[in-house]
Amino acid sequence: MTLKYENKFSIGDRIKAPDFAGNNEYWIAGEIIGTSVRNGAKCFNILITEDTLATRAGETRVGDVGFVPMECLLGDRVCDNRVTLVKAAEVQIYETNRYQ
Repeated sequence: MTLKYENKFSIGDRIKAPDFAGNNEYWIAGEIIGTSVRNGAKCFNILITEDTLATRAGETRVGDVGFVPMECLLGDRVCDNRVTLVKAAEVQIYETNRYQ
């Protein structure tokens, strides 16, 4: 069985997904650098470029590898946009702000 996001994104794509902090207010974004299986779940491995949860706590995971599940058991069957492709314009805004 193919998972909901398994064939939707490729290595090199930049994606954004909720950070599972109890709500969808916090998220991580980054470039897909590979895939793996963690705790029985297939995941995209991303090099984190944006991290709203850690930033709020005064920390950062930017530069770390994060793991985005290719499907979540219940939510993904009723939600079409848990994992989204970061558009080129969003990447440009991030890159511009990053070096200021």
